[in-house]
Amino acid sequence: MRIQLLGDRSLFGNRGRRGFAPWVVLALVVAPIVGCATAEVSTRPEPKVSAWYRAARLGDLQVLESELRSGRDVNSVDENGVSALMVASHNGQVRAVNWLLDRGANSSLSDIDQQSALLYALVGAGSPEQKSEMAILLLASGADPFQVDRTGTQPVREMISLGFVDVVKSLFRPQRSGKLSCRDADPKEGELGLVELAESEGQNELSAFLKQQGCR
Repeated sequence: MRIQLLGDRSLFGNRGRRGFAPWVVLALVVAPIVGCATAEVSTRPEPKVSAWYRAARLGDLQVLESELRSGRDVNSVDENGVSALMVASHNGQVRAVNWLLDRGANSSLSDIDQQSALLYALVGAGSPEQKSEMAILLLASGADPFQVDRTGTQPVREMISLGFVDVVKSLFRPQRSGKLSCRDADPKEGELGLVELAESEGQNELSAFLKQQGCR
């Protein structure tokens, strides 16, 4: 059984649903794979696990606090651009996500695949409730729901597929700083528009709402 790490990652997994494959976090000892998108066995040496990323994965606020007091930069990233906020987001650690944001974690950072903490949260190992709560926190901190990763995946499309009606609606509210426009998500050639995506996923309420916003 391999140990593949999020934050101290060393290999590329297969792409998960809708083309996204955040780096999978496993237990630090031999344990069943959690959220892994591939059963391939790595032939590369695994990197040493840091207390910082392990604490983010487990939501251990005490260790995170100790690391910060020891001089750790809350926005430090590994060689692949992965931050602790991405690690916590991928693992459904709502309290850790909130804690990191309160201490200045930058939700606009992207890894080498242009994948943000918001996308990590939406396609990660959290429950739907955890994903929704983390999305709200990350969006409130300035995360871009229309950021496109290198596979063309957008967080807003994941929100629609997950049926996060209230989260999607909040993006278009006038009182929201930087109110969004459907022009930010015009479909590429051969790609479903947001309305078509909502319809294909059976999200009728979202489909009707997006039509009102002028989306396609």
